[in-house]
Amino acid sequence: MIQFNPALEPKLKKCTKCGEIKLVEKFSSDKSKKDGLHSHCKKCKAQDQQRRINCNREKNFLRVAKARAKKKGLDFNLEEKDIVIPAKCPVLGEPLKVNKGGKCNSPNSPTLDRIDNSKGYVKGNVQIISWRANKIKADASLEELRKIVAHMEKHKL
Repeated sequence: MIQFNPALEPKLKKCTKCGEIKLVEKFSSDKSKKDGLHSHCKKCKAQDQQRRINCNREKNFLRVAKARAKKKGLDFNLEEKDIVIPAKCPVLGEPLKVNKGGKCNSPNSPTLDRIDNSKGYVKGNVQIISWRANKIKADASLEELRKIVAHMEKHKL
């Protein structure tokens, strides 16, 4: 005869957002909660986070820049009004496009750039440019970029 063993039963929890009953593995841990799990499932939590990012891109750029400045020990004095997202990349002239899901994974996605990488995220030292322009620029000096251009021209690239 097979006996019921509650320890072998799958642990379930109801998501307070979507109302679905799911395995506890589908929930993030949250030490502040009685059961140690977040009240929304991972899928709903990710959707909420994406919605917040899409609703206010400037605020999201500001939040990410502040965290990065703290991590790298850089100066930070920006406000939301200091971050202006233009229609076109000021470097390459291409239209800036926000991808579905808000991810910065295409050449024309808007990214926050420090104009002078030796300075922090401070007023007058940031601009929104395309991911491609930011990737090309990276932390190269003007002299290094000139050498790259000269090399490309020499080889007709």
